[in-house]
Amino acid sequence: ADRYWVGGPGNWRDAPNHWATVSGGAPGAGNLPTAADNAIFNASSNGSNAAYTVTVNATAVCNDLNFSAKPGNGLGGTITWAGNSTITISGSMTLLAGMTISTTGTIVFNATSTGKTINTNGVSIFSPTTLTFNGVGGEWTLLSNAAFVGSSGVTLTNGTLIVGAHTLQAKSFSSNNANS
Repeated sequence: ADRYWVGGPGNWRDAPNHWATVSGGAPGAGNLPTAADNAIFNASSNGSNAAYTVTVNATAVCNDLNFSAKPGNGLGGTITWAGNSTITISGSMTLLAGMTISTTGTIVFNATSTGKTINTNGVSIFSPTTLTFNGVGGEWTLLSNAAFVGSSGVTLTNGTLIVGAHTLQAKSFSSNNANS
């Protein structure tokens, strides 16, 4: 199912105030994204605010993580992973040009099927921790250059990462298994 961010800036796990089952709909306690739900940030997410602002201050999960443009501007907003929190993405990720992502937490891609994509649209992810790909049978294709800036590294534990003609920038890249 799809889950839509609504109600302006806030914390990811605050479902009663920030997650709805329809774009621009009413938030509800049972609407927090699960690994089977797509987390969508769109034109209705922040009302009159020019940017998305969400803080992941506890463990978060979703299937696809998708940011789309707000009509009339190119502002993307801010997403922050606070503390040692982890967001686990079981599908694809699309970021919006102009947004800012900084984290002291961990980003894990854990898909177990092929056809997943990562489109950073030129957004650098500032992180002192590791971005991990860990899905047996998972496959992720970069649709744009990806930069993980700071002391972060990229670890491919299980699955296939297809960089193609794009650039993957990180302090380190590690894969100790028979991955592609």
